Formats: sequence, structure tokens, C-alpha cells
Amino acid sequence: HLFAAPMSNNHQEVSAFGEEGKGDEGDNWMVVCSTDEWLQSSPVRLKHVLTGKYLTVSGHTYGRPISGQYEITAHSSVSDSTLWKPTEGVVFKEAGSDDSLHDEL
Repeated sequence: HLFAAPMSNNHQEVSAFGEEGKGDEGDNWMVVCSTDEWLQSSPVRLKHVLTGKYLTVSGHTYGRPISGQYEITAHSSVSDSTLWKPTEGVVFKEAGSDDSLHDEL
């Protein structure tokens, strides 16, 4: 859906729609790496596929239901507030890589 964010009218609201694990095309985000390879130490941007806007922190905070929680929105401009640093994740190995050999012993 294309609604204005509750506190930042020039930003797009970010929410989740769907039932029983089935959403729509508005659920799709693309990871944009800041380096050639996605390294855990490298920040990334999340670009909304349908609108081309980037996930960002607007700077506004909610009073309730969780006091101090930041408003997360989508915005067309790229800035430091559109950078996200992964802290956890799943590692995908390249096809054909052989992890059966260990040299730590």
C-alpha cells in the first residue's frame, strides 16, 4: 500500500500485509551492498522493489505503544539513515566450495 508515514508525511509508511504467510508485491525488498561482496561488517541499504524507496529511520519517535521507538519509513533519498549494519545472518557458501577440509588441527 502507498500511504504516507504517520509522523513523516513526505515518507512512505512501512508495514506488513498478508495472511497465513502470503503477502503481496509490496513485501519485496532488494539488498543494495556498499561493497562488491556483502560482508557482515559492511552496511547495506534495503530498496523497496515496487517504489524504489529506501528503508530509513525518520528521526521521529513514538510515545506509545513503545515509548521512544523510532519511526521506520521508506524514502527516495539516500543518506546515512538509509544504511543498515547486519549483526546476524545466514552464510551462503558459493556453489562448489568444499568445506570438508579442515586445517585447524
